[in-house]
Amino acid sequence: QVENLDNLPNLIFLDLYNNHVRVIECLTAVTTLRVLMLGKNHLERIQGLDKLTRLDVLDLHSNNISTIENLDNLPELRVLNLAGNQIKVVNNLSSLASLTELNLRRNLITEVRSLEAISTLQRAFISNNQLASFDALESIFMNKNLLELALDGNPVASECGYRQVVLDNLKNLRHLDLKRV
Repeated sequence: QVENLDNLPNLIFLDLYNNHVRVIECLTAVTTLRVLMLGKNHLERIQGLDKLTRLDVLDLHSNNISTIENLDNLPELRVLNLAGNQIKVVNNLSSLASLTELNLRRNLITEVRSLEAISTLQRAFISNNQLASFDALESIFMNKNLLELALDGNPVASECGYRQVVLDNLKNLRHLDLKRV
């Protein structure tokens, strides 16, 4: 449990990395927070972030999160790291109007939705998941502003013509699977 933050009204960076945090709570007093690091904890849900409207970076990697949720009040969020969780469907991201980088490596993702709605998104890392077909990438292909995309380690990356199909759909891409286009 995180406590006594109400005495820190100007806090902008909070690193709770590699603790035993199970629930995000008691953060309502630190509305100035810009960076929240909660990687390598025991979180199962994304919650308790409603008052953190100035948050710029949210790192929740290596937890037990299965659903992307409760991010609607984060208009300034630029970087979201959800790598190493239990997420199966990418959705509920369309309200993140400032998001430029999304890390979803090492999850259980079979479906990607709502990425076309994020015109600011430039970098998406979705390696080592369960994306099995080009149809599963449709939402990604509809985001024409992507500059960097990583899909290696997904079954679709073994498909015949994979690289060319991705490049044909994303003309502005500069890096695919960490290789220059």
